[in-house]
Parts: sequence; C-alpha cells; structure tokens
Amino acid sequence: MSFSFFYGFFGGGVAGIVPVACIEMSPSIHIAGTRVGMIFFIGSIGALVGNPIAGAILNGKSSFDGVQAFSGAVLLFSSVAVLIAWELLQKHRKSKVNHYA
Repeated sequence: MSFSFFYGFFGGGVAGIVPVACIEMSPSIHIAGTRVGMIFFIGSIGALVGNPIAGAILNGKSSFDGVQAFSGAVLLFSSVAVLIAWELLQKHRKSKVNHYA
C-alpha cells in the first residue's frame, strides 16, 4: 500500500522533470528540442525492456519485492547520472566564465 502511494506521488515528478532539466542544461533553445527528443528515445528503450525484465525477476513468485528493488536501483542509478551531468555542466560553465574574464 505505501509503495503504491509513494510511487504515484513521485512518479509524476520523475517523468515531468526530465524535459525541464534537459532544457535548462541546453546552451541554446534551438537545440533543446533535439536533446529532449534524444532523451525520450533513450527512455523509450528502458520502457520497452523494463517490463520483460520485471517479468523475468518476478518469474511466477507472488511477491514483488525483487521488482521493486530493481526499479529502485534503476531510479537511483539514473538520479546519480543526472547529478553527475549537472556537476559537469556547472564546472564547464564556470570554466567558460573564467576563460573569458
């Protein structure tokens, strides 16, 4: 019950923040649409293979603990990857400012 509540509560935020973060990281609005499209393409691969992987993990068991752990691990990995990308972007922006100063 609590898993369903938290998944429903945070699921929309996870899905909605991706294009916003991508547009914020883009240097120009002219290439932001292309980048959002590429991110959704990569995400569609995960959506395509995620259900069969979850089905293989479940494999006839009545408990969804393994599937929940897999989903949580993938979300955690993705969050860390976004944070690393953000940090690299900030370092790149600072180096450009210092370079032209």
